[in-house]
Amino acid sequence: MFTTSVDLTSYRGISLIVDEVHKYPNWSIEIKALHDTFPDRKIIVLGSSKLSILLEKGDLSRRMRIYEMFPLSFREYLYMNGLVSVEKMPFEFILENHAKISADLVRKVPDILKVFKRYLKWGCYPFFKLAKQQQDYLSLLRSVVEKVIYEDLTSVRSLRFPTIVSVKKLIAFVASSPSSQISVSSLTKDLSISRETLYDLLDILEMANVLRIVRFREGSLKGSKVFLYTPDVYPAISFNASIGTIHEAFFAMNFKDIRTCEYENCDFLISNLKIEIGGRSKSSNADIVFKDDLDIGYKTSVPLYLAGFVF
Repeated sequence: MFTTSVDLTSYRGISLIVDEVHKYPNWSIEIKALHDTFPDRKIIVLGSSKLSILLEKGDLSRRMRIYEMFPLSFREYLYMNGLVSVEKMPFEFILENHAKISADLVRKVPDILKVFKRYLKWGCYPFFKLAKQQQDYLSLLRSVVEKVIYEDLTSVRSLRFPTIVSVKKLIAFVASSPSSQISVSSLTKDLSISRETLYDLLDILEMANVLRIVRFREGSLKGSKVFLYTPDVYPAISFNASIGTIHEAFFAMNFKDIRTCEYENCDFLISNLKIEIGGRSKSSNADIVFKDDLDIGYKTSVPLYLAGFVF
């Protein structure tokens, strides 16, 4: 892919773009050399393995900006389907104006709850456009998860077959568990692995964007919730995924600065606001309740789909 005979100046080019860079051994070292040799050229590298990009050796920290492509937000999904074009909104703005925002959206997209349910099942990645039906999409999504397990993880860790089996069991457990909260002792027993191995697997799966861990305290699993990275992975892995967990996973996907509650009197904390996720009839002592079957908000009840408009 990279050879010493390449002379960027002879082609009068201003950019070099390399796709799937992580598949080339020692790519970061050669990119560093190219950058130092041609400092006035723009070098763009693309890779589908987040783990390889983050863990590859080579001092690129002062030479490269890393841009991560996130899953589609519900706002972006609506736009890609030609339904409505809306700018992203700060979370605080949504909380203050959710009744008006949701009423305006319902006028433009009368069946917005139906569209939202479809998004949760097969809409978080752009290749939904290629799928003629949900099963086609879920099959593609399962292939992505398999690729991460068998290619991305094994490229950065020497995982033996029993450990790979444990990884798949862990993912299946998260997908089918009725609760997003985990018991470390129960998991280590069920998976027949040590506590240290479990922590390592959770860490690497979180880095690979297979899992999303929402913690109460930084660096601690106590009181944490573990989700699959996007809500549509749940039906791809499990036939009996909890709809409540899927809705929580969707909400968590949209916020980086989010924590769990210490005493289970709410689902999440954002800027010290107690957030609860539930249905139309959900009553709570939380500050804000995001309701999955609510199309237009009122008072402290906010349509859950509005959480998909923050990015």
